[in-house]
Amino acid sequence: MKARISNLAMSVAVALCFAVAPASQATILSDFLTFDGPVHVTPPLPFPGGGEDKLQDDSLSRFIDNNSDAPGFAVGDSIIGLLTLSEILASGNPSVLIGNNSQIAILFSATITGLGGPGGSIILGATPAGVNALATICGAVCAPAGIDAQSVAVALSTPQSSLVPANDPLNWDATGANGFTGNFNGANGNGPWSWEATLGLVEPDDFFQFLGSLALGGTERGAFTIQSSAFAATWLPVDVLDFGAGFHTSDSTLDVGTVNIASADQQLRGWTFRDQASIFVNPVPEPGSLALLGIALTALAGISRRRRHQ
Repeated sequence: MKARISNLAMSVAVALCFAVAPASQATILSDFLTFDGPVHVTPPLPFPGGGEDKLQDDSLSRFIDNNSDAPGFAVGDSIIGLLTLSEILASGNPSVLIGNNSQIAILFSATITGLGGPGGSIILGATPAGVNALATICGAVCAPAGIDAQSVAVALSTPQSSLVPANDPLNWDATGANGFTGNFNGANGNGPWSWEATLGLVEPDDFFQFLGSLALGGTERGAFTIQSSAFAATWLPVDVLDFGAGFHTSDSTLDVGTVNIASADQQLRGWTFRDQASIFVNPVPEPGSLALLGIALTALAGISRRRRHQ
């Protein structure tokens, strides 16, 4: 009898593995996420929790003065950059460090579309110029990413460790041969990198804000739609406030990120800012996976009944 229960338990475990996790399309990023829900939105204040996964990042960005105007931000200027995920706190589980055996990076590009937004913040949005910059800095590795006029970021991953300094995107230059494109496409021996997901400013609640100055840095917040991903998932809404205390929900949120002026070494490599922020997502299996789970459990119930009759 114990053997039969053990075999049934093993069958259930296998079925859950294949039905709940998008195993057939597993990627490095999806292996770190939990796919467990539930929705945890608590207006009027955001409260990260429930099934949300917290992704901690380290980031570098470059300010581009497209208007050649006086020092400072102006509509039409843009910011490009990258972040690497340093650890993931998945739905209340112990924190998992990233970088020893693999890396996850997010490239982003946005153009200033407004000044004096909520709380006096600077509003950044996706524009054709920003999209072109994103596609250019990403290169061929982003061919399946589906970048369009609303996209602002793409997530990429590699099985390489960041313990080798040359492999770590935060050690790359902002431009030139040792910049984004050559390294992400393996021209410098740093690869292979694969596409994970594309994020955009799509839904009415989506936004990207910066509150601060070009000379001193500041803070940032955002809410983004996950336009597509390389693995099967449905994204439950997570919440965040803008700098005017407006409540927003979207597929992915950027909680208050601290933006500082880049170090002297980073500035020599072309960077303007460095920052740390927390990104929140809450994936669950897509409906097809849930249907598969139902079929698997029904089949297992039939197996159990037959064993009891025997």
